[in-house]
Parts: sequence; C-alpha cells; structure tokens
Amino acid sequence: MEKKIKKVLLILLILFIIIILYAKFVNSIVGVHINWDVKLPYTTKILHYERTKVGLIGDGISYTIVKYNSSRNIKKLNNMTWEIDKNIGLENKINEMLDRIGVESINRIDFDKQYKYYVKTKNDFSALYLIYMEEEKLVYIIENIL
Repeated sequence: MEKKIKKVLLILLILFIIIILYAKFVNSIVGVHINWDVKLPYTTKILHYERTKVGLIGDGISYTIVKYNSSRNIKKLNNMTWEIDKNIGLENKINEMLDRIGVESINRIDFDKQYKYYVKTKNDFSALYLIYMEEEKLVYIIENIL
C-alpha cells in the first residue's frame, strides 16, 4: 500500500512540474499569440521569465527572453515586420517597466547593440513590446497588461 502511495505522489509531482513548465511556455509564446494575435515561432529555449504580481484580471508586466536556434524559426522571425530605427523613447519606457519588476542588469536588453522592434497597443493602453536581437538570435517579450 505504501508503494502505491509513493508511486502516486511521484506521478503527481512529475505532473506538477510539467504543468509549471508548460504554463511558463504558454505565458510566453502562446500568450503573445492569444493576447495580441502575434505569431512568434515556437521555441523551447526560454532563458529568463519575470512578471509582476498578477492582478485579478491578469494585469501586470511580464518579461521573457527567448532564444531561437533553428534556421527555420530565424527565417520566420526575419520575415516579420520590424521597425529598425533606434528608438530612445521606447528604450526608456521598457527600462522603466523592467525597473518596476526588478530585472537584474544581467537579464536586461543591451540597447547599445543593434536591435529591431515591434510594438502593439490596445484600446485600454495595454502594450506588447518585442525586441529582436538578430545577431544573438534573442527575442525579448515585454507585455504590459492594464
């Protein structure tokens, strides 16, 4: 009987870990598609994830760094419509949000490097910011849901 209980507990622990990892993934790539109708290529390489405490309606700031290695996914990223001009106002706004959630400098966007960006807003002033560092094959996802 004890062996059955241990086996069930082990299975529940494994399922819990899988659900946590899946939720982290969903909050990143799939969440961008669901919340913003923006289709990023899928990746399993999430380098960093942070967010503010979630309010009753899922409001707050989330910050995700994803890495793309497959040439197919990089090609999809390169085919997206990106802005290419440096945008100091955007950089300041993103840095303010990252300050609010306490992102350490090692996990911040290096705006001294060349980047591309995409911004999408909603009527309630919620905003999605995507920063693409082509050379590093990184996409920084910042969602500010109001």
